[in-house]
This record gives sequence, C-alpha cells and structure tokens, in this order.
Amino acid sequence: MEHELDDIECLRRCAEGDRFALHELTDRHGAAVNGALYQILGDGSLAEDACVDVFATIWRNARCFDGRVSARVWLYRHVVDAARRAPFSPSPEPGLMSTVLAFLARPARLMVVLYYGVGLDVEEVAQVLRRPKFLVRRDLFGARRDLFEVYRCLTGTGVGAV
Repeated sequence: MEHELDDIECLRRCAEGDRFALHELTDRHGAAVNGALYQILGDGSLAEDACVDVFATIWRNARCFDGRVSARVWLYRHVVDAARRAPFSPSPEPGLMSTVLAFLARPARLMVVLYYGVGLDVEEVAQVLRRPKFLVRRDLFGARRDLFEVYRCLTGTGVGAV
C-alpha cells in the first residue's frame, strides 16, 4: 500500500507537469507494464511501442485521475487501452507461453495476463476492464480451460483436471 500512496502522489505531480514524477512511475512500473504488454501482444517491438504509449497517455491524462479506483487499476486501464490500439501480431515470438497465449482471443488474453501475469485480483481485473466480477470469473475459468487444452495439444501431455 506504501507504493500506492507514492503512485497517487506521482500522478498528482504529473498533472502539475513534473517530469520527474513520470520518471518515477516509469521506473517503478515500466518493466511490469512492458512484460504484460509483451504477453498480451506476443511481440517485443509492439510491446515496447505500446509501453511508451501507456506512459505518454498517463502523462497527458494524469489530471483525470480522481481516485475512484486505485492508481494500479488506473495504470492498467491504460495498458489495456494501449493493447487494444496495438496492431495484432498473428505469429508470436518463440516460446511456449507466447504460443499458448496466442491461441486466446485478445479479450481473454487481456484477462489472463492481468490476473496471472500481473497478479491483479478478480476485483481489480473487473475494475480495469470495467466488467462485472462474475463475468471476469466466468471468462477466466473458460480461458483457463482453453489454455489447458492448447497446452495439452502442443506438448502432447495427458488429460488432467483444470
């Protein structure tokens, strides 16, 4: 929670034009944001471009942060928006996880990455995506089932419970 207060203060300072505050946010969250975007988009170059877009958007819109959601949720809303604006990469970079995630439609991939990759809880994912919690739970269950089936097919492993 200590970082949350720091993030709120950084957003307030960004709204006032303090570039150092943006550097603080970028230093604190840049690697996680870029990692999430890489998992969502499946392409390192697209992820880097989208990450720059996220922090540029935060800089421009920091004055719009009103505290109705946590700074973390507000940040990841911008991550989701940037991922939705990014071009689709039909062939992910090599790696089993990238290949498996590529089989999910982008909305499901967003949820899986926010929940499992970033570590947001169901309520935070629902807030980021502006969806009811019960739909997030349902769709995460379906995505987990689909991921398991894709993984099983790709690796040739036996049947197991999800």
